[in-house]
Amino acid sequence: MLASNHLYGHDRILARYCGLTAPRPICGELQHGWNWDCGFPITSDHRRPIRPRVFVWSRFNQEAARRKTALPAVPIGAPLLYHDAPLEDPVPGSLLACPAHGWERGPLVGDMRGYLRSLDLIRHRFSRVTVCLYWLEYQDAEIRALYEDAGYPIVTNGHRDANPAFLDNLCRNLSRHEYVTTNVVGTVAFYALYLSRKMFLWGTPMYASDAGEAARAGLVAIQEGRCSILHYDRFGDRCHRAVGEAELGSEFRRSPQDLKVVLGWDRDPRVIHAERATRRVLDRVWMWGREARTVAMSTGASVVGADRRRVRWARRQGR
Repeated sequence: MLASNHLYGHDRILARYCGLTAPRPICGELQHGWNWDCGFPITSDHRRPIRPRVFVWSRFNQEAARRKTALPAVPIGAPLLYHDAPLEDPVPGSLLACPAHGWERGPLVGDMRGYLRSLDLIRHRFSRVTVCLYWLEYQDAEIRALYEDAGYPIVTNGHRDANPAFLDNLCRNLSRHEYVTTNVVGTVAFYALYLSRKMFLWGTPMYASDAGEAARAGLVAIQEGRCSILHYDRFGDRCHRAVGEAELGSEFRRSPQDLKVVLGWDRDPRVIHAERATRRVLDRVWMWGREARTVAMSTGASVVGADRRRVRWARRQGR
């Protein structure tokens, strides 16, 4: 199974919903977090003609994938839609602040002190304010000290990788608070709305260092477009759950049997492995063919024999 399908314990959540005791290989790749675009980083791999399906969250992701990639995008909604989330009664007037986070290849950049100052401006309007840091920022002692020295208690949801408790921890932390805020739209914002919490956008924005101009512009466009009602001066002290449902793709939530069929869990795992091996072979052949054609065009050499040898080698390696 693709390693990304294990992130946040998503494969286990879907397997439990389908009545399975353990996840099986999935016929494709799961979108593992809310994304402003097609649900996956657009790479040269995603433009190859032979790719497995990708399972996206929403209609927005599906439409973007069709416009920009060759990915066969199938919308199934976010994993939270299939999770029996453990919820708690919120403390009246409490606020959970979830600043934007980075990741291993794109650490968080931006004015953290500026965000802290913006949080201080509204602190007095809530009974208590807790800061929830992503695991990567939580393990940074300097970042933790920034909030702790200002008197903010800190919580985290745990590590991302193969952590079946991550979503439980997130749901508990969100549900304990009447209000949730973040400085850039993301997964946590729409999960909070789906859990009927009053979510609003506030504070100096921060981004992962690998977020290019297109990504930042896309996020700003969404925040000023279909999510504009979430800004602090516009949310009207209400939960706009419909916004969260649309971004999480609740219209695509499947029954257990339908989800099993879509993910390929109604089939023999050996067949799935064989199909993946075949795709790997065909993908290698396509890549080699492209490279060989490039060489042939520049040198005038024949590549038929080389292609045949490569096909035979790919078949042996594809098992």
